[in-house]
Amino acid sequence: MGKVPDLRWLANRVSQNVWFLGSALEDYKVVHRFDNRKLAWMLGCKPDALIRLALCRRPDSESDGFLKAVIQIAEHVSCNANRLMEVLRDAEMKEAEAAQHAHGYGYSDSGAARPAQLSACSRETDPD
Repeated sequence: MGKVPDLRWLANRVSQNVWFLGSALEDYKVVHRFDNRKLAWMLGCKPDALIRLALCRRPDSESDGFLKAVIQIAEHVSCNANRLMEVLRDAEMKEAEAAQHAHGYGYSDSGAARPAQLSACSRETDPD
């Protein structure tokens, strides 16, 4: 078997692309002040597995196959699927907060909910 190529440069490159797991991993590391070793420990994998994990396509949390995709990825890199799910959910929350902030959604200075937030709340109670 030949030498395995060093893909760290590619993993670093895709860490800026939300279509890859690398972006979720980087977000998680920044928010929780983790380095690669600590993130690997939390995910239950070897630090080298983070490179393979970063290069995986990020599953769509809105799709019916999301859980299956997370389990497949976790098996592929030998990490804990529940912890990987935690990383993905954490990244989604961070991205949603950033989007709300960028678009001025959320609460006004007076603490009153803004219209976009109210419409989102009403959709949650809608039976359809």
